[in-house]
Amino acid sequence: MPQDVQRTKGTAFYRLRTSAETVSLVVTLLGHGCSLPRSSSRLAMTSGPSREWVARGGVQGQAVQEHLVEQPRDLGQVQAMSIRVKKQGALSWMAWR
Repeated sequence: MPQDVQRTKGTAFYRLRTSAETVSLVVTLLGHGCSLPRSSSRLAMTSGPSREWVARGGVQGQAVQEHLVEQPRDLGQVQAMSIRVKKQGALSWMAWR
């Protein structure tokens, strides 16, 4: 296997023909609210590959979320914090740990 393919195995960049910098740029533009056609046209390309990159990034992000965030952990003692939130016509309490 070529070095680049081996290095990107298991990531959203695996076996892409486009550079990782270009893919990252398009996904970053989309993440900041730029539309798919506009972000693609900025790089003089069709929006088809961009859709695939976003899907790949979503799969990668989900895998990271499941691996790092959603794993059960023994937290021991946790301090809970709360704040009173005033909404239109009501009061609520928000709590987080």
